[in-house]
Amino acid sequence: MYLVQLTSDPLQTQNFTHEGYDLTLTTRWNSVVGYWNIDLFDNVNQVFLTRSEPLTVGSATGVHLQLPFIFLLVDESGLGEAPIEIEELGVRINLYLADKEEYYAAVRQSNTVNYR
Repeated sequence: MYLVQLTSDPLQTQNFTHEGYDLTLTTRWNSVVGYWNIDLFDNVNQVFLTRSEPLTVGSATGVHLQLPFIFLLVDESGLGEAPIEIEELGVRINLYLADKEEYYAAVRQSNTVNYR
């Protein structure tokens, strides 16, 4: 997994390449409902891949996109709580890029139940 370096600034934009994609990621704090969302722009094809996609702790973002990776918002405290304050991003709450197939494999593994 790749840690996306973010701060608690309410609007952040950064360009990066990942797995052959040249991307612009914009993160925005929605103060009305109290969550972060993202825009992801493909710089080569000049098209938005997603807009105003909400980020939620414990749920993969971008699974529906035809990309080999997803975004994961992680509560580093281990409590699994969503961010409540804007200042928590980059401190208690971090954003990661994860390989989609590795994510699916981990989900399949965690859903395996051993009955005795």
